[in-house]
Amino acid sequence: MSSTVHRTLFVATIACLLAGCSGNPKTINSYWVPGQKLPDAAEYFAWPPPDQTEFANFGAPDPTFDDLMRSTIEQGFESRGYTFQPEGRPDFVIRYRIGRQVRQAETGTDSWDEVDLAIDAINPNTSKLIWVGSLQTRIDYSAAPDVRRKRVETAVEKVLEKFPKYGME
Repeated sequence: MSSTVHRTLFVATIACLLAGCSGNPKTINSYWVPGQKLPDAAEYFAWPPPDQTEFANFGAPDPTFDDLMRSTIEQGFESRGYTFQPEGRPDFVIRYRIGRQVRQAETGTDSWDEVDLAIDAINPNTSKLIWVGSLQTRIDYSAAPDVRRKRVETAVEKVLEKFPKYGME
């Protein structure tokens, strides 16, 4: 696929999530990778360093959207008792991924967009995935900007409900 097609798909994905998730999420999942867990007494989290491209966030070429996602996810982990540590050695590293799919009713007459949001926790010492939380929801293109922001916050909150609070592993 050409870089123009990739860019178009990424922009479409961002537009969809910024359009706002409609109502309640369709699916919320939480998955602990077998054999992996948070380090004992894990307290500090961070984003991966820019040179670790294998852990880059996917689906957010727009800096404004990336800032919204990062700040919302940071607040979500902080509300669960963890501490953001941009410098030094965190106990786990986080990233997010976004995907978009067009769905169609069985009758073939109705279609809609769905967005998948995944938040990952990664062991910085082994570079192995520890946990994945994900959500799938429909998009509401008519939502006002403040409603869209609140829905992004709600989506992140719903995903992180499945992540243990600090000290509660």
